[in-house]
Amino acid sequence: MPYKKHNRYITDEQFSDGTTIDGSRIDTALGDVQGLVNSIPRGDLDNRYTQTQYVMGWSPAKLNVANQFDTSLPWVQAMNDDAQLATLTGGTPNPPDPYQNPQRAKGYATLGISPVAQESALGLINGAQYIWTTPIHFGSSVIVKSLEVFFMLDSVVSALNPYDNGYVFTTPPTGAPDTLSRDVTVGLIVDRPKAYGSEDRRLNQIAAVRSNFAIDSAIINHTVAAPTSDMFPTSYPGGDLKGKYFELEVNEPLPEDSRVRVCVAIPSYVSLPAVTSSWDPHPWLGQYYSVVLTVLEELEG
Repeated sequence: MPYKKHNRYITDEQFSDGTTIDGSRIDTALGDVQGLVNSIPRGDLDNRYTQTQYVMGWSPAKLNVANQFDTSLPWVQAMNDDAQLATLTGGTPNPPDPYQNPQRAKGYATLGISPVAQESALGLINGAQYIWTTPIHFGSSVIVKSLEVFFMLDSVVSALNPYDNGYVFTTPPTGAPDTLSRDVTVGLIVDRPKAYGSEDRRLNQIAAVRSNFAIDSAIINHTVAAPTSDMFPTSYPGGDLKGKYFELEVNEPLPEDSRVRVCVAIPSYVSLPAVTSSWDPHPWLGQYYSVVLTVLEELEG
């Protein structure tokens, strides 16, 4: 039987057989009803929501002669370590002791790479993972409905079309079931620094995460037919629409003053000579990225 509020929720005055009825009690009851109607409690109203979609993305720049020393930004290594600190010419880094957050996220581990010993300038044989995070703050309570991530690729392979990641291993890491890449992690991480009074990543909550899946199975359906609309201009050098699509059905209510971090983690096997992959040597350059976060926000007023 569904929950039903007791009639004393409206007024403490009760009228039934065996009780007296007089003007004072009726006046008190009517006053209670008037007060309730004039100030309807929040829980007595159906919640109404409007759908908001936050769209973000990034297109990496192609390396050229004038830019031989590529930067991975906005992708940063999953581990904070001394090798990533910027230095002046002839200077040395001055690392903190210790790092407040040694790891930037949760739930991103992949086969063949230890998350506690990332690659560095010292030549450690380990590989690395790079994370792109985008924080969004919500002052009021919301419902996160879904997260969609697109890895877009060029269907024409040439020097002018750099987005050509094949998501396969030539030599997979030990323990891999086949040569297909299963090394991308897509997730939503929630923290509340205002409520917790801390930026400690160990207090973060994983609202949703998808990992250890065959990337090649997430293919976007595309056509190789002749372009027939302005969505497929014939002058586009990269060819027709192509790529990978990852979706997370979240449906997670978040309390007020929550900060959602959209996290995408990709691997780098440069420091693993026993592993060769289509991600190398600059994994962030293999595709361009689009993200859609769908949120239901309550109508107020």
